[in-house]
Amino acid sequence: MTGEKYVDVDGIKTRYFEKGSGPLVVLFHGGHFGSHDAADCSEDWSLNFDGLAERFHAFAVDKIGQGFTDNPKRDEDYTMAAVVQHAYGFLKTLGLRNVHPVGHSRGAYLVARLTLEHPELFKTCILIDTNTLAPGISKNETVMANPPLPRLSRESQRWVLQRYSFGYETHYRRMGGCDDARGRATQISGGCEKDGGSRSADHSFLAAAREAKRRNSRHHS
Repeated sequence: MTGEKYVDVDGIKTRYFEKGSGPLVVLFHGGHFGSHDAADCSEDWSLNFDGLAERFHAFAVDKIGQGFTDNPKRDEDYTMAAVVQHAYGFLKTLGLRNVHPVGHSRGAYLVARLTLEHPELFKTCILIDTNTLAPGISKNETVMANPPLPRLSRESQRWVLQRYSFGYETHYRRMGGCDDARGRATQISGGCEKDGGSRSADHSFLAAAREAKRRNSRHHS
């Protein structure tokens, strides 16, 4: 994904990507601010964005407090209501109507709320792989259990990205087979780590997401 843009949404500098023409599709990533178990931004959609832009006028936006979008201005705005309001402000600022909103995971909760509260803006409501709106225990409780410590360290965030972005079982099959006995990936046969470094395989998203998180940390410091 290239050609990032920024827009002011009620005083919040907001990053987004835009590409293509046709029916409007707006992509909202998952995760939420303040979480140890997510390092999400609009680049979560990097494997989908260009393909969608071949048929749609596609947008992908960093939610408030995530990616390169500014944090909330007040402590009391660290709420899902503020996330919903910011997303609504983004659509209004860009004048987007007749939108097909797409929400992944916690972003699906956002899309559901937006559609219920502002139905005049939307044509459909598309929810992907979300446990936020489902009964029972979140899969994150098992997939994300026992991360490396300390939290938010480079090793811990890499561990989170590998599982959250690709899924526990799928990730390790694609990476060539790894043992997770101690909560970290170890090399078996062409596996995940070697001599303290990483072997990238075809997972360009991991590098992009790690870089986005690193740059965002500097941006907000």
